[in-house]
Amino acid sequence: MSEGINAKEIIFEDTTSLTVIIYDRNRQVHAKEINTIERINVSLKDIEDEVKRDYENVSRITVIAERPLHGIIYEYGNYGDFWMEHGKTIGYA
Repeated sequence: MSEGINAKEIIFEDTTSLTVIIYDRNRQVHAKEINTIERINVSLKDIEDEVKRDYENVSRITVIAERPLHGIIYEYGNYGDFWMEHGKTIGYA
């Protein structure tokens, strides 16, 4: 299996709706939304760093990045300490 994608290269623009789902080792699930209009050019690495800073015992992170006509789901931690593209969506328009 590959070592995943480069989280620093995945940058989200201001038309992207970001939903972040955080799973911890105590089976707790947390969710947050990131407003890319206020925080332009947020990367997957930025999200990972923020989640690890704000939550303890993070085991997995899922990011649903929706744009008007398509979206991508990214996942961190399911196969190791790296990001993978998990799936695609049809967008929010």
